[in-house]
Amino acid sequence: MSKVIALVHVSIDGVLQQTTWPGSFWCREHAELHHGLLFASRALLLSRSGLERVMNAQAGYPGDFAARMRQIPKYVVSQTPLEPGWNTIPLKDDLPGKVAGLRAEPGGSLLVYGDDELTGVLIRHGLVDELKLFIRPVLPGAGPRLLNEAVDHTEWQLTGVMTLHSGAVVLDYRPDPRAWRKESSWRTNSSTTAPSPNARRSSGQVAPGSPSMWASTWSTS
Repeated sequence: MSKVIALVHVSIDGVLQQTTWPGSFWCREHAELHHGLLFASRALLLSRSGLERVMNAQAGYPGDFAARMRQIPKYVVSQTPLEPGWNTIPLKDDLPGKVAGLRAEPGGSLLVYGDDELTGVLIRHGLVDELKLFIRPVLPGAGPRLLNEAVDHTEWQLTGVMTLHSGAVVLDYRPDPRAWRKESSWRTNSSTTAPSPNARRSSGQVAPGSPSMWASTWSTS
């Protein structure tokens, strides 16, 4: 099974920084981390706009990084034909199903390379296995966020922290399996121990959900 790893650049207050990153916060550690992620991945997952950003920026990449960026397979969400020469494979319909299928295949990771919109879509469908947040030490105060639409509540586990000499921080998060177990256990216990609507309590007949029910439940004798 392949992991879907999403790389996201944000400010301290959570504003997306894709268009301005890394700016003055570039450092060797930052470059090495990007290099390692790219070469450990078997393919990129990109939106059409994400592909265009990669293509426009490739002239500034160092030699081996630029060559790998051109050669690596790129699964691109697009309903229209893609430019040849960049090893692209279009994902036209049923994006969650297509990504789930790629995720089920063996091999290296699938890297969502700084594509914020696509990352948000994949998070909403539970298809991100690892979230790498590059936090830039700035406070822009306003701007786009990673998740502008409501999503189901999920808990994530911090699995790694890296402090860069530039002052930026990289946080690694993964969906917390313990949270799923706790919620499952809570739901199971709730369904098996829920009182009968006709049950009589020590304080008398009480309607379920009424304030007096909770008062009798938590009162001490």
